[in-house]
Amino acid sequence: APALMPLAKSGEAPLRIVAVHALAAAGGPDALAAVKAAVEDKEDAVQDEAVRSLSTWANKWPEDAGVMEPLLALAKDGKKPAHKILGLRGYLEAIQAAKALDGDAKLAKVNGVMALITRPEEKKIVVAVLGNIATAGALDMLVGLAAEAAIAEEASAAIVALASRGDVKGATKEQRQKAL
Repeated sequence: APALMPLAKSGEAPLRIVAVHALAAAGGPDALAAVKAAVEDKEDAVQDEAVRSLSTWANKWPEDAGVMEPLLALAKDGKKPAHKILGLRGYLEAIQAAKALDGDAKLAKVNGVMALITRPEEKKIVVAVLGNIATAGALDMLVGLAAEAAIAEEASAAIVALASRGDVKGATKEQRQKAL
């Protein structure tokens, strides 16, 4: 990443876009900070590329979990609707990939953004995330999401997969049966 910083500060937008791509491929805290800064670039094309890169940030380094904070900020306050959507999607995918978070912490993070989720496309991502969280709370959220026609099939499949597991934290056999 340090070798790419001069490119990221170039006076030419196309070179800054190349730098964003290269920094995203390099990963690590310095690269993350530079791409995060590029979200505020004076050129729209550089901003758009920085947002896209953040939303698909690879989880290669322990410090890469830091991508959640800028993604959440984008989801809440992105300059463009597309930035908000990409930030939200990236945030949900980062939650799912976060190895350092236990099921309850992941569930709390998902709950924290539910008010921002209005489109079926993002709700399907929520279903995928919840389907991998073996807690009673995730099962309850999936039951609620199954009531929505646009995502009922995905939510129902996730309920079946999750309820059939024997290791759902905090869920009794009766709760799993009721969810089914």
